Amino acid sequence: MAEQPQVIAFMVGAEIADDDPHKWIKLRALAISDAAEALEDAARSAEVWSRAAAVDAVAELAACPGFDLDDVCEAGEARVGEAGVDAALGVVAELQQVEMLRW
Repeated sequence: MAEQPQVIAFMVGAEIADDDPHKWIKLRALAISDAAEALEDAARSAEVWSRAAAVDAVAELAACPGFDLDDVCEAGEARVGEAGVDAALGVVAELQQVEMLRW
């Protein structure tokens, strides 16, 4: 008869005794949990960088005097949505204030 996989529940982060009969199952579960967390962090990081690059592109257009603000907003909303445009325009406003204080 084939051996059935063992499934047990335990708190991740709890100590695992050396004589625990389920030690290897728990260690494997911890390894899977750590790998899943690392993958989630990597995916989140890639998404953040992608959004930041898009917001940066909108901010660059908005800061350029050759572009009409309405056109920048329309193009930006198509790319990063209204919240992304708001974020980009916030960056531009802050940079413009810094420039004004500098002079």
